[in-house]
This record gives sequence, structure tokens and C-alpha cells, in this order.
Amino acid sequence: MKWWWMFGILAIGGMMFVNEAWYGNSAAFGTATSMIIVAWIGLKSLENRYRIRMGVIFSLLIAEAIYFGLPSYSVAEAEHTLKHSH
Repeated sequence: MKWWWMFGILAIGGMMFVNEAWYGNSAAFGTATSMIIVAWIGLKSLENRYRIRMGVIFSLLIAEAIYFGLPSYSVAEAEHTLKHSH
């Protein structure tokens, strides 16, 4: 198994763990996960001179998808506020 597959599997597993522990499974990590898989497949079929350029573009897109997929609230904080206000 190549190192990027192992890193990708660890990254996806880490995102799933953080999603469950911090956000109560409310973060949209499916988009970022599917983008990582598409990037692996797409970069494998490119010529060497285009791989670095497209790799940077894919990395930026994946980073943006992860950033915008994170909720701006905490589930625990929302439950706490709900209990105190009702």
C-alpha cells in the first residue's frame, strides 16, 4: 500500500472521529471524503508535469470543503442553551 493511501485513510478516519466527538455527527465530511477519493483517482491518471499543479488545486479544494463543512456551533452548547431557555 502506498503512503498516500495510508495517509488518506488516516485523514478520513480522523475526520470521522472528530465529526462524532466534537460535532455530534453534524459536520458534512462526506463531500471532503469523496473529493479525496476523486483526487487520488484523477492524479493517478495525469502525466507527471501536471500532477503537482493539479495536486495543489485539489488540496485547496479539499481544504475549503473541510473548512466550509464544519458547523459553526457545538452540539453540546446548543443542547445546553436549549435546556436553559426552555
